[in-house]
Amino acid sequence: MPRVLRIFFETEGGKQWVVLAWLLASNLAGGLSFASLVPLVGVLTGEDDANSNQASRFIREGLDVLGLEPNLPVLLLCAVLAVNLQAVLMWIGMRQVGYAVTDVLFKSRSNLINSLFAADWRFFSSIPLGTMTNSITGEAGQASQAYLLSATLCAQVIRGATVSYTHLTL
Repeated sequence: MPRVLRIFFETEGGKQWVVLAWLLASNLAGGLSFASLVPLVGVLTGEDDANSNQASRFIREGLDVLGLEPNLPVLLLCAVLAVNLQAVLMWIGMRQVGYAVTDVLFKSRSNLINSLFAADWRFFSSIPLGTMTNSITGEAGQASQAYLLSATLCAQVIRGATVSYTHLTL
């Protein structure tokens, strides 16, 4: 696993930090949507003691700041909006992953082609043409797929940590 994460964090350009920021924001919105269900359960069961945990207090204080009363329609709206916010932020984050994967693919192919142009011509006569073609298309594509998988792994680790923290605070 450390080698997979190294692929993600050692890429050039700093796009991995933008990707991580979007994925972290989307997972925090997911945790907020889950946390907003806790006061909803308190409202549905008629228990006013829903302020007993940190998630309920956070949601209720946020609603107080907005001047909203924590009743069924408002809490349902909060949960739905948080889920939609998570989906939009995840979409933007994975779109950034796509841009980064394309960038990794382009840079891998460019580096390989530049290395081939810098090579001695005797090198070209000693290897079959299909080997170079396979390197340009296949190996550069595999490098970009490795980046995609490492970005997906980072997203899932962040998601797991967020969900774990949310469950522990409930």
